[in-house]
Amino acid sequence: MLTLSAINKDHKKLLESMINDLDRLVYDATEHYTSQKFTDYQPVKFAIYNLYNEAFESYEQGQFEREEMLYMLPNLLLFSFAGFAAGLQNKHNRLLIEELHEEAATLFARYVGSITDLIKEECLE
Repeated sequence: MLTLSAINKDHKKLLESMINDLDRLVYDATEHYTSQKFTDYQPVKFAIYNLYNEAFESYEQGQFEREEMLYMLPNLLLFSFAGFAAGLQNKHNRLLIEELHEEAATLFARYVGSITDLIKEECLE
C-alpha cells in the first residue's frame, strides 16, 4: 500500500479509516460481479493517492494551501467512488448503489468535519 502523507498522528488515523471505508464501499458495490471489478478501481485510487501526496509536498514547499490540500483527498475519493459506482449501476443493483452513494456521502461528510476539527485543534496549539 502506498503511504499517505499526514500532518500528525490524528490525521494519519483519519486517513487510514477513510481508506478502509472506501475499500469496503467499493467491495460492497462490486461483490456481486463475476469479473474483477474491485481491482478495476484500484488504479483510480492509487492515482488519487499520488495526486494527494504531490499536493502535500507542494504544501510543505509553501506552494499549496494547507486547507486545500487537507480537503482534497476526501473530496476526490468521494467523487471517484460516486462515478465508479454509477458505472456499475444497472436495473439489478440500482437500490444497492443508491444506498452506497448515500452512505459514502455521509461518511465523507464526517471525514471533512473531522478534518475541520483537526485544523481548529492545530490553530489552538
